[in-house]
Amino acid sequence: MEGLVRLKVEDIVIGVTLPWPIYDRNGTFLIKQDFVLKSESQVEHLLVHGAFGLKAEMCVVEAPEEVRPESIKPRDFSPFKPLEDVTNQLALTLTNSNNLEINFTDDIMALLKYNALFS
Repeated sequence: MEGLVRLKVEDIVIGVTLPWPIYDRNGTFLIKQDFVLKSESQVEHLLVHGAFGLKAEMCVVEAPEEVRPESIKPRDFSPFKPLEDVTNQLALTLTNSNNLEINFTDDIMALLKYNALFS
């Protein structure tokens, strides 16, 4: 697909709706516009595996305002955060499951090992 632009970490703001859809390197649709990524691990997973936007769609949309994360207080810690992170990573992994260039067995095994650390 022509006009694909590789996204950078500063193109995706955690907790803010995506201003445009995200595609893989082949132009296959991955994530819809207005989806909200909830963690750094989701963003990192997308960027490592190749996240792209269509130049035409990106030029039309204004950049989202910078959102400063609130400081994390001890009472804000949730014991379910690791489970949420694993669930989000698994959802992204399964979304890309038709991509033959990625070894999903390794990704899923890594998620299992990560989850075992918090069990």
